[in-house]
Amino acid sequence: MKRILVAGVALVSLFLLQPQQSEIQVIDGDTLDVGGQRIRLASLDAPEIDQYCEDRFGASYACGELAAQALEAMVHRSRPECRTQGFDPYGRTLARCSIDGRDIGAELVKQGHALAFQRYSLEYLPEQRIAKNARAGVWNGRFIPPWVFRSSTLRKTSPKQQLEDCSSATTRPQHRGEGRFCSESEALLAGWQNPVY
Repeated sequence: MKRILVAGVALVSLFLLQPQQSEIQVIDGDTLDVGGQRIRLASLDAPEIDQYCEDRFGASYACGELAAQALEAMVHRSRPECRTQGFDPYGRTLARCSIDGRDIGAELVKQGHALAFQRYSLEYLPEQRIAKNARAGVWNGRFIPPWVFRSSTLRKTSPKQQLEDCSSATTRPQHRGEGRFCSESEALLAGWQNPVY
């Protein structure tokens, strides 16, 4: 039984190594459909397709759609090569994909279109620091981490309310000023720290 399972994974890996352009469809900023098979890019999390962020001037924009467009531009520029790494809890194949030797996930995170999915991997933290320091993509304003957005009722609200009506939002004064966050994980991701008692 083990040999059959290993052989099946090997076949999937070989199948994914060089998909044809016509087989590739971008579902959102971190998911592809390759010949009918859902591929979730490993170690990152992009804003959901219906998620809005706020730019540095306070204007809402469709950051989820922008992340999907960034991924689409990459995979349609050149043929990606993907290597499977297992399956996520939803049955999607997890894969690391590259184009001309450049890691697609690393590029998305570095451009600020996705975040390092620290719950599962710390691999893209250096790229995330680059994006944050450059104020690239979502780092150029306010956003809710995709994993917080998915687990909340914010999906059912208007774009402006997604950022304003976070049920768990708090304000924590510090010497640098104040920060308003929708969750502890968002505050930590933004560089804030838990108070020391």
